[in-house]
Amino acid sequence: MHAGARRARRKASDPDRCLADKDITLRYLVDYHPASHFWPLQLVETGILLALAALAVALAFRVLRRRHA
Repeated sequence: MHAGARRARRKASDPDRCLADKDITLRYLVDYHPASHFWPLQLVETGILLALAALAVALAFRVLRRRHA
C-alpha cells in the first residue's frame, strides 16, 4: 500500500476530521433530571400506564358485552 492510500484510509476512518474538513459541526444537547426526581417520575409514569391499561380493559369489556349480549 502506498503512502497516499494509507493517508486516505486514515483520513476516511477519522469521522471528526472528515466532518471538520466539510465544515460540519455536530452538537449534542444532553439534559438529565436530578436523582431526586427519579421516584416521582416513576410514579407518574406508572399512573399513566395503569390508567391506560384500565381504559383498555374497560373498552374491551364494553365491546364484548355488546357483541355477546
